[in-house]
Amino acid sequence: MNAEQRTKRECFLWVCSLAPCALLVTTLTMAIHIRLVLGRWPRFGENYDGFFFQLHQTVWGVLVLFAASVAGPLWLILSFRSNLPARTKAIHVLAFAFGWLLIIIGHRFDPTPFTYWLLD
Repeated sequence: MNAEQRTKRECFLWVCSLAPCALLVTTLTMAIHIRLVLGRWPRFGENYDGFFFQLHQTVWGVLVLFAASVAGPLWLILSFRSNLPARTKAIHVLAFAFGWLLIIIGHRFDPTPFTYWLLD
């Protein structure tokens, strides 16, 4: 394997391991987006159909699918085929786990109705 292919694989391993962090950032920017547009937190069952919010929601949905079902197994497969040091692989695992931990904590302790509205 040449250096360019190895670099692409390592880059994709980072993408997989940081997917939950990207999901968290997207969720937070969606909260800011909806709060600025409505001027308040949305009510349960309320719909907002702005074009840019729909685009934001589509990106969020793709990230949810990727982070929850694709990133972990794909990282596992690719990491076994790479010759990265164990320390780098451990950092990948910690970044992945830390991202999910922050998402779970944010969902559990969200003082606003945004999380439940988003998952509605």
